[in-house]
Amino acid sequence: MVDNGSLPQSTRASLFRAILLGWTNDVQYIVQCAAARDIDVMMEIDTHGHAAIIVTTYTEYVASFHASPWTNFANEPPAG
Repeated sequence: MVDNGSLPQSTRASLFRAILLGWTNDVQYIVQCAAARDIDVMMEIDTHGHAAIIVTTYTEYVASFHASPWTNFANEPPAG
């Protein structure tokens, strides 16, 4: 499940399967079903594609992505 409300373009771009897209109603349904069975749902927070996907959808947020040679632009690879 992913948070599709914060960065909707990156959410769509980062999906490799449509089934992974968790809409609010789906999450609510899962939590309700789990609660009925005395199961706690644990939330995992992660960035979309470990933030690399933001470069393809929100290019204005990242400067020098994969600039070469990276040593001129960053302390460690990849630059960006």
